[in-house]
Amino acid sequence: MIPWSPLARGLLAVRAADGDSASTVRAQTDKTANALYDRNKAQDDAVIAVVQKISERHGRPIAQFAFAWLTIRSGISAPIVGISKLHQFEDALGALEIRVSDEDVAEIESP
Repeated sequence: MIPWSPLARGLLAVRAADGDSASTVRAQTDKTANALYDRNKAQDDAVIAVVQKISERHGRPIAQFAFAWLTIRSGISAPIVGISKLHQFEDALGALEIRVSDEDVAEIESP
């Protein structure tokens, strides 16, 4: 399986320095993301909050932990990643260094 948009069209890629994801041009203009994710905003926000919490506990950007979670999923051969900046490439590679615990999995899958 090859997951499309593993970072939920950028929702799981917000870096602390970037601030609010709604301030990005993509967040303001991506009609597909709005159609996919705005219908269950409370549920989506709960998942994002958990991933953010776990990534902070690991001392890693949220995108790195989201990619790390993908690496432990059986059946996933490669995520489709859209990389346009060096830090995005570094996040994808950095995910390979993260050890995702059973507790992390239970927490991230709880919402």
